[in-house]
Amino acid sequence: MYKKILPIIDLDIIVVIFLVVMLHKYKTKFKMDEKINKTYVYIIITTIIIIILEILDKILLLHHNTILVPITKTINIIGFGLSPMVSFLWMIYLLQYFNVELKSKLTMIPLIINFSISILSYKYGLIFEVNNLNVYSRGTFFITSILITYFYFITSLIIIFINKEKTEDKEYINLIMFEAIPFIAAIIQIFLNNLLLIWGSVGISLVIHYIYLQEKLLRYDNLTGVWNRMTSELYIYNNFMNKNRPFSLVYVDVNDFKLINDTYGHNEGDKALINIANFLKEYFKGIGKIGRMGGDEFIIIIYKENEIQINNIIRDVNLQLCKYNVKLNKSYNLTISTGYKKFYNDYSQIDDYIKDIDELMYINKEKIKKKLH
Repeated sequence: MYKKILPIIDLDIIVVIFLVVMLHKYKTKFKMDEKINKTYVYIIITTIIIIILEILDKILLLHHNTILVPITKTINIIGFGLSPMVSFLWMIYLLQYFNVELKSKLTMIPLIINFSISILSYKYGLIFEVNNLNVYSRGTFFITSILITYFYFITSLIIIFINKEKTEDKEYINLIMFEAIPFIAAIIQIFLNNLLLIWGSVGISLVIHYIYLQEKLLRYDNLTGVWNRMTSELYIYNNFMNKNRPFSLVYVDVNDFKLINDTYGHNEGDKALINIANFLKEYFKGIGKIGRMGGDEFIIIIYKENEIQINNIIRDVNLQLCKYNVKLNKSYNLTISTGYKKFYNDYSQIDDYIKDIDELMYINKEKIKKKLH
């Protein structure tokens, strides 16, 4: 009897094992006091519960025993009740991912409707029915749970599309894949209804996204969210080796950062670095790549051949930073010193090129100090 069902539930069993291991690793490697990480953990836990319920349901339905009917019904109530929760939490996760505030709690209404119909199904068979012989069949409102689930998934897809400019190509593809894999699995399951693919595919999407987050953790600066030194240097090196692609480097140093730290504390110093990084990311979106080299130093890779253009950009950066300070309304102003230079093929070593830019930045920094004092 159980040999017959094993090929149907084997994917679910494997995915549950992977998700349990991943859950443990995620909780040890990511900061669990951050809302976005808590949300991802909730998605994993909810998916594990749903898959386990799906496995139990298939096993129980092998036994045509009246005693099992209440258990089968309860499992289906919880399963159908939780189904849209995964797509809802994924939507919340994306809003947190893109720093978008959820302004209305009305988005929870479909969840409440679905859970209410699921509970009522125990007696009235709205979403599902289980007869006295413990045989399952779909109810009149079976499609309701599916529609609500896909409502949240489609909303999530719209959120990804709207925020496309905020993402790198690899990141964008990863987020789209999270939705695409279960969608493809759902289509396959329509034609091969003896297989259980949908929730297993959601689990696979969670694992793939976790792998991406792990990679991102290695590539990005944990505080500011821009590239870390290793990623920046590798990117610069690759551009250096590709002699046919012209680029320029801009070194950025935050003025009086030590004074901000000493006067307002290290927490405020961290906020200052985050604000500078956010400003640079917003300003250079589409025209440059930002990296943090360490401390209060950042680097920007710009694909501009014309040095006049770069000069104009740097002048405008300082002007826009003044406006940004007004917006921040802090008791101190954020200012920067910059050094920048177009790459020329006469540089044989990347270190020589970076050293020249670094020196230009410190010359500029000294000029600013003399003006202020």
